[in-house]
Amino acid sequence: MIGIGGLGHMGIMWASKLNDASAEVTAISHNSNKKEAALKLGATKFLDTSDEKAVKEHARYFDYILCTANGKGQDYANWMSIIKLDGTFCTVGIPEAPISFGAFSVIGARASFTGSLIGSRKEIEDMLKFVDEHPELPPLSRSCPWRRSTRASRSSATERCASAWCSRTPPLEWRRLLRLKAESESFQHAV
Repeated sequence: MIGIGGLGHMGIMWASKLNDASAEVTAISHNSNKKEAALKLGATKFLDTSDEKAVKEHARYFDYILCTANGKGQDYANWMSIIKLDGTFCTVGIPEAPISFGAFSVIGARASFTGSLIGSRKEIEDMLKFVDEHPELPPLSRSCPWRRSTRASRSSATERCASAWCSRTPPLEWRRLLRLKAESESFQHAV
């Protein structure tokens, strides 16, 4: 999971419940400021991309990376170096600047680069069912009573995270992850 913020927090919590809570979930950030929070949310590992040695140790490591980051200066070329052969990089964050990386970083890994905004009604129903099956996850509903509130008035981090999740959920990607879980017990390195 790249982007440890509102949507990223929720993504870590959700991904940690995949594969009967045995999926390896790595939180990825450009510094270690959010390491403790990411591990508390359910990440099993943390990768600080400012640590060149750690990035090299994770070269071609991850099956799937979900990116929720949306700031300027994102290092997509670096991120593409940690995708496993035939892996997938999915962005749901909408960056402020155009995405840029060399074509060989995708071609060399036979990687898929994809994006997602929202899924079908069935995929949203599957997502809500997943939440019902995991009571430790923050509750979600079909309506978001805080959606109209301003960011400053939201009282808790969980509420801010749930608000981001409710308004920008990528259920299509979660359905794909759940399908991968069902199809393959070898799906070990979810990010």
